[in-house]
Amino acid sequence: MDLRDARGLLMAPRFSRLKARTNGMLDSLTYKRVYKEARHLPDYPFVEVGAAAGSATIALAWAYKHTGKQSKIIAIEKFEGGSRIEHGDFDDNLSIFTSNLSRFGVSESVLLYSDHCRLADRQKIELLIDSEHISGFMHDADGRIDRDFELFWDKTIPGGLIIVDDYENKPNYKQYSARDPDGGAKLITTFKLLNIFIEHGFFQPKRQMRGTIFGVKPPDATEKEIPTKEIDATLEEIEADRAVFLARLLGGGLPAEHGGQGQEESVR
Repeated sequence: MDLRDARGLLMAPRFSRLKARTNGMLDSLTYKRVYKEARHLPDYPFVEVGAAAGSATIALAWAYKHTGKQSKIIAIEKFEGGSRIEHGDFDDNLSIFTSNLSRFGVSESVLLYSDHCRLADRQKIELLIDSEHISGFMHDADGRIDRDFELFWDKTIPGGLIIVDDYENKPNYKQYSARDPDGGAKLITTFKLLNIFIEHGFFQPKRQMRGTIFGVKPPDATEKEIPTKEIDATLEEIEADRAVFLARLLGGGLPAEHGGQGQEESVR
């Protein structure tokens, strides 16, 4: 147990139990912060992309349930590939998720979209949300926050909560695989793309806890166009960095533990 886990056990015992019993990938103090931030939101749906085993989903649903909100947490999770491989196939992961929600008493507070999060499926996702507005969204998935901002930013109320995990300037390039469909580029992609959204006034950072950054849609935000050209250029740059790194690695020019400079798409 590291020092932060020990602090979490003392300062957030409920969320330490949540993390332990659901095999959560964030630390307990971060789950507590998710809960505290969501408690103050207005009664609109909240969207979570990359629900995994449901740890953050439960923290969000607790916040809504404990404050008497009637709106739902919309959890999006494909239940296969990436980190989910370690826990079985689609059916295994779906069972883990639904069992965790039931165990912690929030099944009725969550609506599940059990598929990839794609722009092409906007209509299906919006039918599930069933609201003109949402109170915010959380990205803990594949680094492609450009997709999530395009799907959910306009629907988010001014001042609404936006949470992004894996915000670290840390490439970890490797070959593409079922376990690593982003080729080790998830962290750096999240970092660079979120910086673009900050620069263009889509996201106002408030607090960072390790690799999880909490912020809001600026209260005075006006209608904006997603900076697609800049995003595409950044993604191309990251992929080029990754290709150069792998070429050098495979050619013997770099030690295997060396990281590259740069990330892509999958939902945890």
